[in-house]
Amino acid sequence: MGTYDGGAGGTSTGTGGGAAGGVAGSAHRGLSGGSTAGGSAGGMPSAPYTKVVTTNDVSMLYPLQGTSADYLAPTTVGRFGPLLSRALVDSAKPNLRLERKTSEVSTYDTWRVVSIRLDPCSPRRGTSSCAPEVRLVLQTLVELGDAGIIATDGAIHLVYDVPAAELVTMMKQLLTLKKANGDVTPDVLQPHPILSQQGLSGAFAQGLAAIVLEHVGEDRLARLTFFDHNMDPDSDGWLFAIFDRTGSTLTAVKIPTTQVNNFLLAGTSAVDPLGSSGTFSIFTASTDDVGPLVDTARPDAGAPQVGPLLAPAYTAALRNQNPSVHNSESLDCNNCHLAEGARRLGEEVYGFIPQRSVHPQPQPRPRRPARQRDQPARLRLHSSSAKCRS
Repeated sequence: MGTYDGGAGGTSTGTGGGAAGGVAGSAHRGLSGGSTAGGSAGGMPSAPYTKVVTTNDVSMLYPLQGTSADYLAPTTVGRFGPLLSRALVDSAKPNLRLERKTSEVSTYDTWRVVSIRLDPCSPRRGTSSCAPEVRLVLQTLVELGDAGIIATDGAIHLVYDVPAAELVTMMKQLLTLKKANGDVTPDVLQPHPILSQQGLSGAFAQGLAAIVLEHVGEDRLARLTFFDHNMDPDSDGWLFAIFDRTGSTLTAVKIPTTQVNNFLLAGTSAVDPLGSSGTFSIFTASTDDVGPLVDTARPDAGAPQVGPLLAPAYTAALRNQNPSVHNSESLDCNNCHLAEGARRLGEEVYGFIPQRSVHPQPQPRPRRPARQRDQPARLRLHSSSAKCRS
């Protein structure tokens, strides 16, 4: 199949904004400069591929390695413009900082793409129809010299509308790229093994950047959500908010299941031991509330209140992580982000054991469009934290 250097036919040197010196720059130059013979209309090849789709093919996590220049930046430009312009994000929250607890710079110029997710049937437009989409998660990356690179504890989710047929093409391109680079992805969600093995300047990373930039960009941006990390004022706090695209601006909208467009979650440090971790306050309107299990005032293991008070919260955590029960539009941000911590507390601290009974009849889901004959496989999208919208 040949090399993916230069994305879709360009050079490997690139001068695109943001991460121009690394993978994003080479992919940007390729998409701007030509197309690949035998590929899709946008350039990247869409065959041959193996017709097996795993979790890591539709939820792709970047390993933390290299430098920030190796990652796609919001300024990186593809067929549909930059991934996110400063002007558009400023229309939602001027000078947004993702990390407000430390002195680390965490504004627009520091954001990098750390995960990619494909969803052929998002419920974002209601349960009666599917919204095919691609979502990128961006975090501030901090380089620590010989100690490597870390991500701060705040994030932005960018949701792009991508037509259903084009999303199938994108999936084929990803599978083709995988086949050309070892054709191995385990089904358990983890940093993508080929990215981890080759590094972020390798052929797979360059091809992945080119595919992303072929299909998404600000022209297609439909929604932005974020949570920042802050002091509240003497504990850890996370502010959640959600915005939908309205013309050239972003407009605050209500968080699912609530009547508010932002709220603050306060709790112990994210690096505290699990048994002593918890929240001081949790705002929720969900019937599946994990709050009692993550509350710092919860009873000790072995106390008589554990069963009646915490067992329902543990069941809620399992339901919140089950995509046949909940989705991004049926959970508030707190219950989505806290579900994994609540599950771990329930099992590791209180000894709860998951039972089939905690997965009752699923709620109505959007109807999927008729499957195209050439669709490579059903897109399996289960992943707990990757499901959260903010």
